[in-house]
Formats: sequence, structure tokens, C-alpha cells
Amino acid sequence: MNIDLPADFNYSPSFLRVIIPGISFSIAVIIAPLSVYLYFSNPILFLKIINSDKLSLSVTMISMSILIGILINSLERPLIQFLEGYGLQNLLPKSVISRMQTHQYKECMKLIEDRNSLIQSIGLKSNIQKDRLYENIYNYYSIYLYYIYHAKLDEGEIMQSLMPTTFGNIFRSIEVYPNWKYGMDGVFFWHRLKYNISDPESIDIDYKYAFVNMYTYLCITFGISYLVFEILSIFSIGKILGIIFSVIALIFLLLSIWSYKILLDSAVSYGHSIRSMFDLHRKELLEKFNLKSIKIDPNSDEKEKWKHIKEYLYYPTD
Repeated sequence: MNIDLPADFNYSPSFLRVIIPGISFSIAVIIAPLSVYLYFSNPILFLKIINSDKLSLSVTMISMSILIGILINSLERPLIQFLEGYGLQNLLPKSVISRMQTHQYKECMKLIEDRNSLIQSIGLKSNIQKDRLYENIYNYYSIYLYYIYHAKLDEGEIMQSLMPTTFGNIFRSIEVYPNWKYGMDGVFFWHRLKYNISDPESIDIDYKYAFVNMYTYLCITFGISYLVFEILSIFSIGKILGIIFSVIALIFLLLSIWSYKILLDSAVSYGHSIRSMFDLHRKELLEKFNLKSIKIDPNSDEKEKWKHIKEYLYYPTD
């Protein structure tokens, strides 16, 4: 039976967050290792399972995949924080984290130096390569641009402000943007701002964040599967089986790296949407606060307003 999807069909965020990661984890971490192991160690049992009731087997696999997908989603924040680098800071020695931050700092400086060289050679005249280099700094290392704006170019302070992973620096760039541009604490005000955005905008943001979730789960799933097959290759009986496990482990390692690369692009796209929401809707949020009752001068600088509003919400006074 053929099922034709309509031309305007879109995968729902639930499909991206739950079904795909659930199926991927079931196959990569559970079914694939067991199938390969059984095929070589007990082929009779393997054939019995393959030749069993196909419908029952399919229903079991789908149900298991959905359940695993739901369980994975319950770990959303810890998994994302792990790839951002927060989890790594609790697992790795400080010296390793420091080296990772140094690497990120060098990557940032390389982009800046390359752009400065272009500016010196062609002046301030715009060109695609120069703009692309700035865009990369903006997407990945906005913390540096923030320090330029505030005239606090202390190398050590910038380095300590960088996350140990590229993914972490993308999210830090998203968070620092409202503060850099408008003096708003991005994390604090986001939950208030999002009530002012339209339904289409909210759906678009949720859709983009679902891709971030999906590739986060896939990256970690393939990474776990890589470790599983590496362990199997070490403890396997027979040289040929060990080589097969090692090859499969390498495939999953490459899939994990590939997923991480796409995750970075998805995070950048999500970041553009979040920045846009602050650009477009912060004024609407500001109008909902009675500045006079908060004892804020309506004619004061916008950054001062947001600073005092946050202080008032945190520490209200009579």
C-alpha cells in the first residue's frame, strides 16, 4: 500500500524529538549490537527471531522506540548541557577544560584576524568573504563582540567566558545578544518575551528547536553505539568478529561526528530566530511594564530600563 504525503506536509516537532531519536537509539544501541552478536554466536536463535511473527515484532519495536524516545526527551536539558560543556566541566579535569577553552579562543581569534586582514587589504568596502567571517564571529563568538562593545578586551576574561565546546559557544552567543544590544538578560527575559510573539513565530521557533533536540539525541546515540561496538570488539571471540565490530564502531563514530556538525548548523538557525524575537518584540514587552510605578524614568536609556526592570522583578520594593 502506497501512502502519498501532501505537498505541504511538515514533520511535527514530536516526530523529530521522539520518534526519530527513539528509533535510532533502538536500532543503533540495542538491536544492531544484539543482532550482530547473535548472528555470529548463535545463528539458529538469530534466524528464529527473524522468522518469528513479523507483526508482533514490528509492534514491539515501534512501542519500544516510542518509549525510549519519551525517556530520552525527559533528559533533554542534561544532554544539551553536556554538549554545551556544562556536563563536561563536572566530568573532566580543569586542565582539560582550560585547554578546550583555549582552543575555542584560538578559533575565535583566527576568525577575527582573518577578517582584520581582509579589512586592511580592501578597506571598509563590503565583500562577501569579509561579511561571512563576521557572521561566523556573530554566530559562534558573540561574547567577543560583547566585550568589544563594552571596551573590556581582557584576554583571560574572554577565554574564561568561552564554553569548552563549539555548540556551547553558539548558545552562549544567543544568550549574550540581548544584553549586548539592549541591556537585557536574555535568559531572564525570554520567558516573558515569548508571550508577545505570534503563533506562527512560536511554531517556527519550536520547529527549529526540535531539530536541535533531534540532532543532540542522534549525536549522543551514535556516540553511545560507538562505545558499545568498541567494547564488543575488545571482548569479542575471534579476530574476524573483532574486526567487524571495529568497522561498525567506526561507522557510528562518523555518524556521531556528522550529527554534531548538523547540530551546529541547527543551533545557529535557532539562534537567528531567538535574536529576531528580541529585535522585534522587546518594545511590546517594555510597554507592559508601568515604568512610573517601578520608579524608572521613561526617558532613560533603554539599557538602563531593562537593568532596573530586572532588579525590580528580582528584588521588589514598596
